[in-house]
Amino acid sequence: MHDVERLIREHWQVEAEQIERVGPVWRVTSTDGEKYCLKAGKHGLPRLLFHHHTIEFLWQNGYTETPRLLLTSQGEPYADTEHSPFVLTRWVGRALDPTSLHEWIGAAESLARFHAASKGMRLPPGIRPHSFKGRWLRRFAVRNERLAALAAGLETADHPFAATARQDAPAVLENARAALQALRLSAYRDLVREVRERPLLTHGNVKAENFTVDRDGSTAIIDFDSFRFDLPVQDLVHLLSGALPALGWSQEHAETLFHAYHRIRPLEPREVPVLLALLRYPYSAAKVLHRYLEPERSPAKSLRKWKKGLEEMYRTDEFLTKWADSLKFRVQ
Repeated sequence: MHDVERLIREHWQVEAEQIERVGPVWRVTSTDGEKYCLKAGKHGLPRLLFHHHTIEFLWQNGYTETPRLLLTSQGEPYADTEHSPFVLTRWVGRALDPTSLHEWIGAAESLARFHAASKGMRLPPGIRPHSFKGRWLRRFAVRNERLAALAAGLETADHPFAATARQDAPAVLENARAALQALRLSAYRDLVREVRERPLLTHGNVKAENFTVDRDGSTAIIDFDSFRFDLPVQDLVHLLSGALPALGWSQEHAETLFHAYHRIRPLEPREVPVLLALLRYPYSAAKVLHRYLEPERSPAKSLRKWKKGLEEMYRTDEFLTKWADSLKFRVQ
């Protein structure tokens, strides 16, 4: 606690009155009542500088809904210590309520403004870009090979989880293969190639916990650790994947959220098959199969997560069967 107090005083001239640990960050309340967020940089200075300059570009383009990295007294966007670099931002809002359609609408609109403001982004000389480079085709293929081997192994595995999982594992593998095939047939490769030529920024870790809501109802996007040049539609997939289960898989709510995003950053028709393919992949169920034999994973825990993953997969299938045609009709 005293190290944090000294760190922010020495580098940002902030006098702390209260310091609280909140997950991986510290919430600092200064003596003049301002609230700050202090966090350690996860990926080193080159990535921090990339994050700093992308956020500055967004602000210059009018998107001020993600906190800036506050400059130290030396004019740097980080404090470099012997342990790791640290950054300080303003503390913004409270956590988004995942059961609130209104707040998810604010999140969808903010995400669309985030993507729109990043169009034409350029970095200063010497700042190394961070890009995902279109890895989902390869990742899905590798995961599916592993899934096929695991599904086959369940037939003879002497494990409490295997007896339950072998019944639905073929359906998980079928969905995973169908999602990969749909992605292969989409314009995914072309879109990735275009992002390399004309970068667009994505958040990379869109979920309810990474949106905050202020007293006036305005929404902010936090947690810049996964910022990268990539396809914006992937962020939209993650937003829908988080919002729809929390909102009961409502077709009406899906239309509302999609419209909130689409009216600010309209999707191209060729982005729709990418969105549908990425939504279809059974991430949660596949993850359980990949991890059920890990030593620290109990059979009971695997079975709980397996049940949840299957429910998510089947609900997603049902939802997409009804929504896909409507979505394609809307985006023309």
